[in-house]
Amino acid sequence: MGWQILHLSQQAHLSLKHGQCAVDFAAGDSISLPLDNLSIVVLESLHITLSAALLQKMAANGIAVFVCNETHTPNGVLLPFMQHFCTTKMAFQQIQWSAPFRSRIWQQIIKSKIKGQSAVLRQVGFTEAAEKLKLLAEYVLSGDSANREGQAAALYWRTLYGTTFTRDDTTPLNAALNYGYAILRGIIARDIAATGFIPCFGLHHNNQLNAFNLADDLIEPFRPLADILVYQLHQDQRLADGLTPDIKAELLNILTQDVAYNQQQKNLLAVMLDVCRSLASAVENKDPKQFLPFTYG
Repeated sequence: MGWQILHLSQQAHLSLKHGQCAVDFAAGDSISLPLDNLSIVVLESLHITLSAALLQKMAANGIAVFVCNETHTPNGVLLPFMQHFCTTKMAFQQIQWSAPFRSRIWQQIIKSKIKGQSAVLRQVGFTEAAEKLKLLAEYVLSGDSANREGQAAALYWRTLYGTTFTRDDTTPLNAALNYGYAILRGIIARDIAATGFIPCFGLHHNNQLNAFNLADDLIEPFRPLADILVYQLHQDQRLADGLTPDIKAELLNILTQDVAYNQQQKNLLAVMLDVCRSLASAVENKDPKQFLPFTYG
C-alpha cells in the first residue's frame, strides 16, 4: 500500500492496464499510476466509470476508493475484505468483547479526543478554555459514564465559533468539517477491515443501521486534525464559496501529514493502521492497556 491520493473531479474511465491504474479523461488526456503507490482514490464526478478488473486489484491492494454524492461529499467507500490472515478468529473475538473491556477502550478514546480538542484551542489562542478541557479529560470515567465528551464538545464548539453555532446547520463550515471527517472515517474503516475486524460491530456506537460503528468509535481522536484545518480556512475566509476543489485538496492532504504517535513522527495513514493494530493486540491479549489511541497535539 502506497501513500498517493488520486482525486478525480472530471469525466473519465479507469481501467487496469499492464498492472497499473490507467485514467483516460473524456478530454483526451491519459495518465497511468502504479497501484503500489496508491492509497486513496476519490471519485467525485458522477460521470466516472471503472472496470471490474481494476476494482478487484484495488481491493487486493487495500486501496480505499471513495465515491461521492450529488453534493460532492463522500458517501461510500470500497473496503478490502478477508485480507487479514485470521479474520474469522478476530471477528469471533470482536463479538465477544466484554462490557468492561469496551468501557475501558472507550474511556481511552474519549480522553484522547478531549486532549486533542484542548490542543486545538491552545493552538488558536484560547488558552483558558484549553486548560478547562485538559482538566476535563482527566476526569473521563470508564465508558465515559459522566458524558465528559458532551461537556467538552459544548465548550469546544462554543469557544471556536460562538454560542449560535451548531453542527446541524447547513453551512460551508459544517460541509468542510463533514468532508474531512468522511475521509478520515473511510480510511479508518479500511484499516479496521485490513486488521481483521468487522466495521459494523462497535465498542460504543451500536446503531443497527450503521455499517461503520467501529470506525465511528476509532475516528474520534482524529477529528481535531480536520477541526484545526477547517478553523484556519474559516478564519482566512476561504469557505465563503463552499467546498471548492482547492479546499477539498487541502482536506485530503490531512492524510499525508506527519503526526506524533507513540513517541514517533509518522505519516497519518501509518498511524491510523497502527491504532487499529493496537486494538487488535488489546483484543487478542484481553488487555485494554495495549490499545494506543492517537492524540492530537
